Amino acid sequence: MNVDELLAQRATVAEFAAALDFPEQVLADFLAESDEQPDEDGRFPVVVLSDAVGSIQTDLLDELVAAHENVQAHSDYLRQAKHDLQRLVRESLTGGLSAADVSGALGVSRARVYQMRDGKR
Repeated sequence: MNVDELLAQRATVAEFAAALDFPEQVLADFLAESDEQPDEDGRFPVVVLSDAVGSIQTDLLDELVAAHENVQAHSDYLRQAKHDLQRLVRESLTGGLSAADVSGALGVSRARVYQMRDGKR
């Protein structure tokens, strides 16, 4: 089959999605938001369907990478915040505040204050 024959092939969203084991509704929704229109038999050029799947997958990968980077950034921030809290609990206790004062301010038990001071959990 040459390129012209391949480009001339047409399929419905259901046929194409089934052939690729791709979620039909995802493909249908993507095409509904595009300028592409099916022919009178509800068929699209295979190249259009293929490009749509590629765009969907590229968008998903971009979102996946962005979500991962977001988790990493927040994990770093959380790690630093926990470190700062532990340091401030230690400084509060050595600076004359009682465990009861610190626990009251933080809304945790005195036992938890000592855990935080010692870097446990």
